[in-house]
Amino acid sequence: MSYHTDILDTTNVSFDGDFHTQIKHLMEYIRMSRDEVERLQLLFNDLQEIFENTWKGSKLEVFGSVVTGLALRSSDVDCLVNLPPWLDMPRADFVIEARKILQRNRKFQNIFAITKAKVPIVQFTYVPTNTHCDVSFSTRAAVKNSKLLEYLILSDERILTLMVLVKYWSKIQCFTGMNLMSSYSLTLLFLFYLQQKNILPSIRSLQQNVTEDIEDNWNTAFSHSVSKSSNNDSLYTLFGGFLKYYENFNFKKYVISLYTGTLIDREKFKSLENLPEEFELYKINVTRNICQPLRIDTMMCIQDPFNHSRNCGVSVHPKLALRIIHLFSSAVKIYESETEAIFLKKLLHTNEKPLTEFRPTFRNFVAKKGGIQKNHKHQWNRGQLKQKGRKFKQQFKHNRNQR
Repeated sequence: MSYHTDILDTTNVSFDGDFHTQIKHLMEYIRMSRDEVERLQLLFNDLQEIFENTWKGSKLEVFGSVVTGLALRSSDVDCLVNLPPWLDMPRADFVIEARKILQRNRKFQNIFAITKAKVPIVQFTYVPTNTHCDVSFSTRAAVKNSKLLEYLILSDERILTLMVLVKYWSKIQCFTGMNLMSSYSLTLLFLFYLQQKNILPSIRSLQQNVTEDIEDNWNTAFSHSVSKSSNNDSLYTLFGGFLKYYENFNFKKYVISLYTGTLIDREKFKSLENLPEEFELYKINVTRNICQPLRIDTMMCIQDPFNHSRNCGVSVHPKLALRIIHLFSSAVKIYESETEAIFLKKLLHTNEKPLTEFRPTFRNFVAKKGGIQKNHKHQWNRGQLKQKGRKFKQQFKHNRNQR
């Protein structure tokens, strides 16, 4: 959470002992600690009070990695303001108003209203905990997704540790983040792999005999009764299996569906008639123009477990896809050539420098962004600008006379 610690620098990580011991040390180094998570309550309390005073009946909800348990020390915090139904205006307007409100409070700095994004957000730094935070005013779909992921991840004690390792590896190799593959998509890839290992059930099976919970026209209900898996593979074996599963995976051919827990040929999504009966709700929503058909023209097609019309892999462009596949292949070579005790150090200490376009993009509040923004350190009124212009002209004339 603190940006003073570069968690991508692994020189301070101990790789002594066996794989399990190394993993334990790594988790302590990169994961957001319990104390850090608890301190975030200061942020949540302040935001709830501010927005409740502004929009009566509003409720702050947290989603993302802080909820799922996958938060690294460098992770941003994602929040949603759930507004009462009688407050009906464009979401971007709420974002603009939120920026104005937060600017009046010294606890918040580097405040930006990103209004042209698909989901408008207000971004800021919360000074007391040095936390970067995104707040949106959209539907609760992201909250529902986070609750599902939290449940799946905590259903088996191995999953959380492995998923944090997968996420950290992706950060080291610079293929997840802004303008890259989303961490959410990578999480879905890993959970789908666990479905193939019979460690996790399909989402469809979790929705059987459960009262529907409709959010944005999709069923987000699920049963909290995952049966304990008979799979007893070690952390090391499961991680290696994950790398091997996607090393030669045919992304161009298949839709990865956590809903069914199976691979589905993309061709079937070209016509509603070709889809299996499990996708009856999808057929209804597409037919009624409630949603657009699932995009199947991308390098990766990772179907959202609830919203079956959403391809979570759309951000993975061709160059990035090739790089990701190459990184999986390189990791498999390390896995197969090194001992268990050496593997992790070799995996996370690489001499391969990522291409410039794949370097991680860290938040820069001075950089130009879409929507409304303000850089408070460099704001000038008209009089100040004129004065600076006169000084520049005088200095320019002085320099010419000195020649």
